[in-house]
This record gives sequence, C-alpha cells and structure tokens, in this order.
Amino acid sequence: MAELAHDRIWRRFTPSQKLARFTVYLVIVAAIVASIRTVEVIPEFLADAPEQIADLLTRMWPPDTAYYPKGVHAALIETIHIASLGTLHDGEPHVSMVPFSLLPRGPDFVIHVSALAAHTGDMLANPKVSLLVIAIESEGVPPQAVARITVQGEALRIPHEAAIYPEAREAYLRRFPDSAQMFELSDFSLFAIRARTCRFVGGFAQARSLTADGLATILAG
Repeated sequence: MAELAHDRIWRRFTPSQKLARFTVYLVIVAAIVASIRTVEVIPEFLADAPEQIADLLTRMWPPDTAYYPKGVHAALIETIHIASLGTLHDGEPHVSMVPFSLLPRGPDFVIHVSALAAHTGDMLANPKVSLLVIAIESEGVPPQAVARITVQGEALRIPHEAAIYPEAREAYLRRFPDSAQMFELSDFSLFAIRARTCRFVGGFAQARSLTADGLATILAG
C-alpha cells in the first residue's frame, strides 16, 4: 500500500479537462483570425491614430467656456421660445412642452400654463422641476453637438396680487403677444421657474455648470 501511494502522481488537469481547455483556446484563436480577416483595417489610419487622439485631447482640454455668455447664450436662450419641462407625475417622470420667457432680472424662467394641463398639477404637488432648452439643429452639426442648457429648479406659482406679477406678465407677452387673450382665462396661471443649477453643453467637450447667481449674471449681461 505504501508503494502504491508513492507511485501516484498528482496532475492539475485530467486528460478530458486538458482537451476542453485546448478546444476553448482553439475557438478563441479561430475567432480572432476570423475577425482580422473580415474587419477592414486601414494601416495608415491605424498608424495615425495616436497623433489624432493627442490632437483631439489637446483641443478638448481645458474646455473653452468663455464664449458662452456672448456667443451662445443669446442664440440659445433668447431665440428659442420652447422648452421641455420635466415634472413628477404620480411619482413618475413626465416631460411636456412649454413656451417660456425670461424675467429681466434674476434667473427666472416664466411659463403660462392651464390648470387642465398635467404639468400644472405636478408643479403644485411637487415644485421640483427641470427645464431643457435645445438649439435648432443645423446642417453638418451632429445631434450630440447641438447646444442645450438644462435647468434644475423650483416652480413657483405667481398669483395676480404678487408684486412680480406685472413684470412676469409683461415679459411673457413681450415674447408671445398673441397670448394676451389667454390671460383673460381664469384657469391659466403664471409660474416662475427659479433656477438652482444649470448645465450648459455647447458641443463635444464643451460643457459648463452654472449656479443660479452665474446664470443671473449672464442674463443681466
């Protein structure tokens, strides 16, 4: 018995396990070879890739956001009149379309909405909202590079007796003069969306976060 125990040789894998491992390796190698033969790789582009990546990173960083206040803000905020409004509807995300205006002072977006609209009830139940303004698509600009600004803030209903109501009404009608008759309807109300934070994206690697004070400075500028 001692001799039999001494003659036993320990092996890490059994012959069947070795065969299975060899089969797996063979399949992997075959897949790699097939991929190389079917994928069209242009050697010149491959050799030039490090230089192109270095050039891209050089132009991407640090992001140049100094152009936003004068070069982008007016074109985006002041010429686009429609925004996507995000609210919570019965605990679920809900997005709708709203025309908007801006108060001359302060980072407040003004909307005029009907009590029959779902987003109006949502704002009264939970004032936390988000507003998305997207620039008009232009030829040659990828969709991901279209300028946009996302505002996270609080929706506040502006009652008729509020001191800010005349200013908000005037700001809205200045942009939408055809909406004057809607102010005669009792179920319509003005809301001010007071920004807490903003996120501006001007294109690839051109993003900037703004505080409410930063946005107010730009709006006043």
